[in-house]
Amino acid sequence: MLKYLTFILLVIFIIYGCSSSLPRVDVVHHGLKHPCRVIVLPFVNQTDSPSAGRFLYRILFSELVESKMFQLVPEGTVRRFMTMERCLIGQPLSPELTKLLAKRTGAEAIISGEVIQVVDQGEDIQLAFNIWVRDIQTGKLLWNTYHRRNGEDYRKALHFGRIYTLTGLAKRMVDEVIKAWQKRGLGGCQESAK
Repeated sequence: MLKYLTFILLVIFIIYGCSSSLPRVDVVHHGLKHPCRVIVLPFVNQTDSPSAGRFLYRILFSELVESKMFQLVPEGTVRRFMTMERCLIGQPLSPELTKLLAKRTGAEAIISGEVIQVVDQGEDIQLAFNIWVRDIQTGKLLWNTYHRRNGEDYRKALHFGRIYTLTGLAKRMVDEVIKAWQKRGLGGCQESAK
């Protein structure tokens, strides 16, 4: 009996360990769990692909608009502020500038991130990124999300379900991140989406 129980636990552990490709959401600070009005900043690009940060940022922004989880500060407002304050796109804002941005926009949190890996070589499509959500007043990290996938991960049978484009993979991954946030009850405007 003990052998069977040990075997079953080992199988469960292996299956759980192999499912690491799902978005990993870690809630760090429980102070502001339901920010509603948020700013989405352009992603930092840690890859050789020159447009990776920009396209992932745009996909996240559009998917967040569609999900109605948050009230998003318009991109033009954020860009105008960054231009006026001479901030570089993709660089972290100082605490003083962050508070000034919060005062001008009424935002409660900032969503930012970084693209860690991009592979777009024929049928080999891979993407990995981090997303951070921070309290705009204190700068404390509220939750972070790490997600890594490749186009092959979505194959169901034969070639059905497989993703062949980086944009398609990014959209699918961002959808999974948003669903993981919703499942964890993160984001303050979820009531308006129902």
